[in-house]
Amino acid sequence: MKKKSILVATICLIICSCSTNKIISYDDDIYSNPVEEKKLALIAKANQEKQIGQDYKEKLSQIQSQKEILLKHSLYEKVKTIEDLHQFLECHVYAVWDFMSLLKALQSKLT
Repeated sequence: MKKKSILVATICLIICSCSTNKIISYDDDIYSNPVEEKKLALIAKANQEKQIGQDYKEKLSQIQSQKEILLKHSLYEKVKTIEDLHQFLECHVYAVWDFMSLLKALQSKLT
């Protein structure tokens, strides 16, 4: 009798511990539904593109004053024909060559 009551109590304990009133749901898992995952990916991409657009506009407004200064440079007034452009480039190529030579000489001496 004692063994039967222990056995019945054990079985009742197992049955009670196995049954749950709470149903486990995985609806809050974002990876469980491919459609929701695609929607979230599209939203994230749209937000990223929006941020990139805002960053671009901000950078553009920051460089606007420098752009205006460059566009008002006197060089644009002096170079009006193809011959003027050729003359400028002839002189400019030597200036760049000279600068690069100085830069390479400094690099070789300092390193």
